[in-house]
Amino acid sequence: MDVRLTARMLKAGWLVILLLTGAPAMAFEFECVRQVDYLPELDKDADELFMQAR
Repeated sequence: MDVRLTARMLKAGWLVILLLTGAPAMAFEFECVRQVDYLPELDKDADELFMQAR
């Protein structure tokens, strides 16, 4: 059997196992947040320097 074919079959097998067990679906949880809610106020001088450098 060709080595490439065997590698493809192994990859396909792992993909089927992952999809059937639901592992990718349970891996992440999403929480919607806004930057305004948790970041501090910007320093105006630093922001001006950033805009000039940009």
